[in-house]
This record gives sequence, structure tokens and C-alpha cells, in this order.
Amino acid sequence: MTNETDKHSTWDLLGFGVKELSIVLVLGVIYLFMFITHSAFNLFNASYALMILGIILGIWCALRMSEIAVKGIESLAYSFLGVGAYVAGVLSSIASNTPELALAGLSAYRGAVTNNPSLTEFAVLLVFAAALFNVLLVGIVIFVGARQAHSSHMKVPKAVIVVESDLMRATVVMLGLVLILGIAEYLLFLQPGKEFLPREAAAILLLTYVLYIVYIFFGKPLKQAKAQEAEKEEAHDVHVHKLSKKATAALLIIGFAGIGIGAELITHSVEIFIEFNPTIPIIIISVLIGASGSIPEHAIALISARKGQLHLALGNTLSGVLQSYTLIIGFIGVIALIPLDPAIIFQLAVGVAVVYLIKTSILDDEQLDVYEGIVIITVMAFSLILLIRTFSM
Repeated sequence: MTNETDKHSTWDLLGFGVKELSIVLVLGVIYLFMFITHSAFNLFNASYALMILGIILGIWCALRMSEIAVKGIESLAYSFLGVGAYVAGVLSSIASNTPELALAGLSAYRGAVTNNPSLTEFAVLLVFAAALFNVLLVGIVIFVGARQAHSSHMKVPKAVIVVESDLMRATVVMLGLVLILGIAEYLLFLQPGKEFLPREAAAILLLTYVLYIVYIFFGKPLKQAKAQEAEKEEAHDVHVHKLSKKATAALLIIGFAGIGIGAELITHSVEIFIEFNPTIPIIIISVLIGASGSIPEHAIALISARKGQLHLALGNTLSGVLQSYTLIIGFIGVIALIPLDPAIIFQLAVGVAVVYLIKTSILDDEQLDVYEGIVIITVMAFSLILLIRTFSM
């Protein structure tokens, strides 16, 4: 692996065109004006216009600022932390999942503060929906990876076997236990009126992913796997642009701040939509926002796979799935009580099934072939159809 020092200015690294930035600034000014007049006069038509404009600006922030944050994280991972492509993919996945984390966290917090369970349920279903689209991405990356390798399969990096297998097992067990709890409490009415995930259990979900990140950097077996990975990267002459510490810090700060702003814009728009459309099923809203929130991760992984950076792409996709079920759900559960209603119970069952499917597909022969990619995509589509058709009626 070779490093190339990038002497471009921070502005060049942001990649904003003058025309693009001018349009966004104009829309931002219009949004602020409408937000002030809406708060003052509470106009019905202005609410819808404010909602649409907020979603447009929010999605722009989620997409563009995630790209910037990923540049900063990749520079931090490769140039300053000295980790391999797979770990860089995990870190970039955290950045690209930040919109979902911020959006779901803000929604859950507002639901807890305003005593609005619809917002908390929206936050949880949003994360589950995003996880399904990330599973779809795993299947697509398998196709692209196999094509890049000119084969019917792609070899799974040793780092995946070392790290992801244990986290997948833990995820299956913990989600399975919550699923059993939900069935016992909600369907069997052992504790009517108390069908919630305990905050302490949510905290353990969150802690599990934190321990996973710690193991990535300090686990001895993984260090050996990363050394082998580095040798392969050197053999393939992987080029990495090394940025200065100042440029890396600027990209991280700007990226994550913009992601937070985008999450706030989308959250406020969803609140307006729910307020004026109480009859539209919340599951439809969650799926739509979950799909838009997973766009940054889809773009990053597919671009990486097409460029031949298969380790980075696979690290991005697999970590994205596990982050949704552990890190983000745990974070939401600490902020607000997660209701164990039928829709969420079903999504817990889906989570157990898809994580187990991916785990067995990887561990049976330490590779992923095109047929397994087809199966993963089919299961995702099947689960999504059941979710929408059953719980949006």
C-alpha cells in the first residue's frame, strides 16, 4: 500500500461546485424564511412546503456530508491509525450510518420528551428498515465483487472471519432473547401494559458494539489478520491519498456537523408529515426514510466494490447491518423505551433470520458466491413485502 500526499486545499477536498452550493444556499434561505413565518402564522400550506424543502435539504446533507465524513475517516484509518481496508470499511460504515443514528436518536428523544410514542416507534422501525436495505446491499456487493474477481464467488477476508462471526452470534442471541420477551409480554400478556425493552438491555446492546470496535484495534488475532490483509494490499499496489491532520480534522468536523443538520431537517419534516397525515401508516414513512438514509452507505460500498476495493466494500456493508441491530437500536433504547408491539416483534424476527443467514453463508466455506447473493436479496425482498403488506393495512 502506498501513500500519496494530497496538497489540495480543504475546499477542494469538500468537492462542492459553485452552482451546487449556490442552489443549496438559496434553498436554505427560503427554508429559514418559511420556518420563521410558519412558526409565527402556522399556515397549513406552508407546513407542506416546509416539509418538502426540509426533506430535500436533509437528504442533500446526508449524502454530501457523509461523503466528506468518509474521506476524513478513511484518511484517519489509513494514514494515522494504520489499519487495513476492511477496518477502514467498518469505520466508513459508522460515518455513513450517522444520518440514521442522528435521525433515529432525535426522533426517539423527542418522542420521550413529548410523550409521543409514534416518534419512538418511527425511530425503531426506521432503523429496522434501513437494516433491510443494508442486507440488500450485501447481496449486491457479492455480485459486484464476484464480477471484479472474474469468478462466481468472492473470498471473504480473514478479518471478517475473526471479528464479525462472534458479533453475529451475539447479535442473533440477543435479538432472539428480545424476540422471546416480546412474544411473552405482548402475545401472552404476562405483563400487560409493560411491553418495552428494558433500558439496561438496550445499554448492553450498545456496549456489545463498543467492545467490537475496541477489539478491532487491540485484538491480537485481528492484528495478524490485518497484517495478512496489508500484504495483499501491497501486492495489489493500493494507493491511498494521505491528508494532513488539519485537513482530516476539518473533513470530520464538517462532515459530522452537516450530517447532524440533515438529520434535524428530516426529523422536523417527518413530524410535520405525521401531524397532518395521521392516517398514513407509520411503517410506510419508516421504510421511505430508512431507504433514503441508507443511500450514503449504498453509494460508498458500490463505488468501493467497482474500484476493486472489495475488503472496504464488504466491511462497509456487513458492519452496517450489525450497527443497525446493536449500536443504533441500543442507542435508541437508552434514550427512550422501545415498545415491543407486533411490527417491532416481527422486525426482531427478521433481524435474527438475516444475521444468521449471512453468518452461515460466510462461515460454511469462507466465501460468498452469486447464488448466496441471490438468496440474501430474495429474503430481504420477502421480509420487506411481509412488513409493508401486513402492518400498513
